[in-house]
Amino acid sequence: METVTKTVWLVGKKLQNQDIKSNLEMEGYVVRGFHTEEFSLTDDQPDLIIFSEAEIKGFEILVRLRNFYPGATVMSVPEAQIDRMIERAPEKGGPANKVPETGVNDFQDSVNRLIDSLLKIEDEDKE
Repeated sequence: METVTKTVWLVGKKLQNQDIKSNLEMEGYVVRGFHTEEFSLTDDQPDLIIFSEAEIKGFEILVRLRNFYPGATVMSVPEAQIDRMIERAPEKGGPANKVPETGVNDFQDSVNRLIDSLLKIEDEDKE
């Protein structure tokens, strides 16, 4: 049976964390650090692109990514959640903590950002 792997791009310096990379690799992703491996990004088409929200300086990049990589899933992670993921990372050899605890408003904040992004993309398409 052929092994299928998917490629994930991590955009943001805080996402360049070994525990985050290891968890994604265990899920079958080939992990590419956008800042550290720019030279190899042309070799792989991304299936998943994860941004640190601190790295997004506007939503026009989402429109461009959709045009260049229509099959890719693009998501952003709040910086506070990345900090919690790193802080709660298991010791080497310990059990994985795949789902970090979240704050009360983290989910709603992420949904609001997603809705804003989609509305901006829709407005861009109308122009």
